Amino acid sequence: MNKIGRYICMAGCAVWLQAACTGLPPNQPPKAETPAQNLTFWQIADTTCPAAYTVLTLEQWCGLPVSNADFEILDRFLFKLEQQITPKPNNGGYTRPQALQILQTIQQEVNNLRTRQVTYHSALYLCLRYRLFDCDINSLLFVTAAQHLNLPIQALLMPAHMSVVWNNGRHPIYWETTQNKEVSLYYYQQKYQLPHDAALAQTPWLQPLNGQQLAAVALFNIGQTFSEMGYAGVAVPYYRQSQQLFPKWFKPATAAAHTYLKIHHPDSALLLARRALQLYAAQPDLPELMGNAYLMLGCNTEAAQALLQSAQLHAQTRHPDAETIARLQRQAGLAQQGAGAYLR
Repeated sequence: MNKIGRYICMAGCAVWLQAACTGLPPNQPPKAETPAQNLTFWQIADTTCPAAYTVLTLEQWCGLPVSNADFEILDRFLFKLEQQITPKPNNGGYTRPQALQILQTIQQEVNNLRTRQVTYHSALYLCLRYRLFDCDINSLLFVTAAQHLNLPIQALLMPAHMSVVWNNGRHPIYWETTQNKEVSLYYYQQKYQLPHDAALAQTPWLQPLNGQQLAAVALFNIGQTFSEMGYAGVAVPYYRQSQQLFPKWFKPATAAAHTYLKIHHPDSALLLARRALQLYAAQPDLPELMGNAYLMLGCNTEAAQALLQSAQLHAQTRHPDAETIARLQRQAGLAQQGAGAYLR
């Protein structure tokens, strides 16, 4: 994207965001906007610039120290791809070898931007600045390139992962950005224990993400960034907005539950934990969180039951940890005896 286009994009975002973010002391984290406002923002942003630019702009206007240099990294990334990829009109006419070559070209430029692949990192500006990328950032850059060059590449979500697919409506190519290679749908289904039948379509897993859902991922990561900075109370509204934008995704509810417990709001923690478990049951830490919330409320019987449920879920994981299971069982016993306290 050229500088004029980027500034138009930033100006369009600024018009919307300025009303929400003015009047705050310069060092005070801003309050999150309402879900309805964010829907409007993303409807505008999706029509003005590729995804990574809108994410950086949102991070900037939410109080994170994004600089022009961060945008310029994206400019150079797209400029280099423009020199190597000649897109075809209407996403059509690509052969499979051509599609693979384009995916490999984008992958190489993503690899050139990063020094290390990490399991998780939060805000985009931090990842670009320190060159530490997780699967979200890899996928976001692929989608940004696709939107800029009019390529049929979309992001896919899994319970603990994000990847991309070349989706031209005929024979999709699943591309694993952390391994720099093509994989199969079956590979993801097996690795993340996902359904293999029509039930998969009822989940958010392996379904192409639209602009609103990418917005939810961005807001979740902004919440994580504020939480890591020590602003737990500021993080919660971003998690809740993310949840509003992407109701089928469990992570915003899970993160909000943990944060509510941290700031001593056990009722809210229980509500969000139950919601997260309804969306995705394979979260053995959440019943433990619920147990601690019940202990804060003085509900020892319910706490014991939740802690035992956590122990059972841990025992069903691929690599159960005997010490964790024993600790949870011991804490459940103490709670049942009325000797429980806030244990975590």
